[in-house]
Amino acid sequence: MVQLYVKHLRSKVERPREELKGFQRITVQPNETKTVQNPLKAAALAWWTKNYRDSESRPSPFKVMIGIRRATSS
Repeated sequence: MVQLYVKHLRSKVERPREELKGFQRITVQPNETKTVQNPLKAAALAWWTKNYRDSESRPSPFKVMIGIRRATSS
């Protein structure tokens, strides 16, 4: 599984340390490579206001991290 995380570096509001913003399950054989596309939309960087009726976003730097989780065999 390929996972896409975002970390807000200087947010003016309290945010989680890192947020999962997308994932894709793929199967890869030994010595095989695949290209995975996981678009990150601007709306994914917004947060809900206190009344939970609107979302809001402000320009601030963020870091994108990619994680790969291998399936475990049982």
